[in-house]
Amino acid sequence: MTTETYRGVMLDDKREDLTRYSQGLSDRGPVKFRGILYEGQGGAIEDLERDKPDLILVDYSLAEGATLAAGMPCFGSTLAALLREKLPECPIVLITRGSIFNTSDFAKAFDVQGTFDDTVLKEELGERPEFHEQSFVELIRGFRALQEQDPGDWSALCAILGATEEESDLLIQSQPPRQHGASGGWRVTEAARWIRKTVLEYPGILYPPLYAASMLGISEVSFLEPTIQEHFSSAKYVGPFQPVEGRWWKDRLMVLAYDVFHAAGVSTACLHEFARAWKKHRGADLQLSTGVSSEKQPAECVCHVLGKPVRRECSLPYWPDNRPAVMDEARVSFKAIRESNDFHEEYVAPDARGLVKEIQDTAAGR
Repeated sequence: MTTETYRGVMLDDKREDLTRYSQGLSDRGPVKFRGILYEGQGGAIEDLERDKPDLILVDYSLAEGATLAAGMPCFGSTLAALLREKLPECPIVLITRGSIFNTSDFAKAFDVQGTFDDTVLKEELGERPEFHEQSFVELIRGFRALQEQDPGDWSALCAILGATEEESDLLIQSQPPRQHGASGGWRVTEAARWIRKTVLEYPGILYPPLYAASMLGISEVSFLEPTIQEHFSSAKYVGPFQPVEGRWWKDRLMVLAYDVFHAAGVSTACLHEFARAWKKHRGADLQLSTGVSSEKQPAECVCHVLGKPVRRECSLPYWPDNRPAVMDEARVSFKAIRESNDFHEEYVAPDARGLVKEIQDTAAGR
C-alpha cells in the first residue's frame, strides 16, 4: 500500500538548520521538506506562490545581519503574515529555539498569531520527530478537508466535524468563525483556528483522554484499554485536525457510559462510579483515578495546573483563559496551590482567595 506524501517547505536563514531539520524530517516522515535559505529577498515568496506547498515551516529569527529587500520582514511572524496573504489556505508553523521562545521579543509574535497556525521548538523537532511528523500530517489533512468543502452555512461546517444536531447546538456557543460576504461563507483559516484552538483545545464539547477518564472515575491507562476503547468507539472524534492522543465527544461518552450502568442495574447518580458498573456488567476490573491532592479514589476532575486527576472537593474553580462558557470550567488542585510555581492566585475568584491563603499557610506550617 502506497503511503501518501506531502510537500513541505522550511524557510530559515541558517543553512545548517535547513539541512538538519528539513532533511531529517523528510527522511523519516510522509512530509517531504524542501529547504529555502531566506536572505531577506523577495524571490523566496514568489517561489512559494508558484510551488503552492502543503505546509510551510518558518523560522522566527530570520535574515540576521542580512540586507533586506524593500518590504521584506526579518521576523518569521511577520513573514507568516505575508505568506498568509499570498497563500491563504496553506498551514503555516512558526519554529524557534527554546532559548528564544520564553523571551519578551518572541512574545510579540503572538500579536499577529492569527497569521500562523502553530509554534514548534526546533529542539523538539529532533527529540520527538514522529509526534511532529504525525501532527504535520493531521494539520495538512485538516486544511484539505476544509478546502474541499464549499465554504457554506453553519450546518456544512458542523457536518465536516461530524457533529450531531445536539452537538451543533453546543458548537454554536463556542465562538465559531465569522461568516463573510453575501453568501455567509466561512474562511478556511478561521475555521481551522476555531477547530484547533477552541473546540479541540478546551475540554467541554470534546474531551482528551485524561478528562474522559476522570469523568468516568478511571485512570487514563484504563480508559485507553482496547475493550474500553471498543465500547466508546462511536464517541471518538474523527473530524479534521484529530490530535495524536485523540478526542471524544463528551455527550456521547456519557450516553455510552449510562448504557453500562443500565445493563449492570447500577444507579446512574454518579458517573465516576463507572468502574463498579463495568465490573458488574463485564466482569473486568478497571483502575480508578487517584486524586493528586488527597490520593482518594475516584477523582472525577482534572487539575489544570498539574494535568492530574483531582477530586472536586480538593480543588477550586480556576479561570486561566477566556474559554467560551459552554466549555468545562478549569479547576486547580490544593496541591498545585500549595506547591506549584505555575499557580496564579489572580485566576481564582476573589471570594476564594482567603481559602487559598489558608491552604498555603497550612502547607508552610503557619
